[in-house]
Amino acid sequence: MAGDNKWQLAFWIITSICGVWMLTLTNGVIANDRLNMTEHRDLRECLYTKLVNIDTRLTRIETKLEK
Repeated sequence: MAGDNKWQLAFWIITSICGVWMLTLTNGVIANDRLNMTEHRDLRECLYTKLVNIDTRLTRIETKLEK
């Protein structure tokens, strides 16, 4: 029976190590997603501003061409 206790202890040690590793990996993935979300939001705001400027300029050009 002493051999069974060694395997049981080894199982729980390995399980604990894997659990801690998974939690660390999950926290890293979540932090990366938050960073990417912030960067993407900034990029969308920049693109939106540029598209509005282009639309405004095209409207001015069309107005001048119609005159």
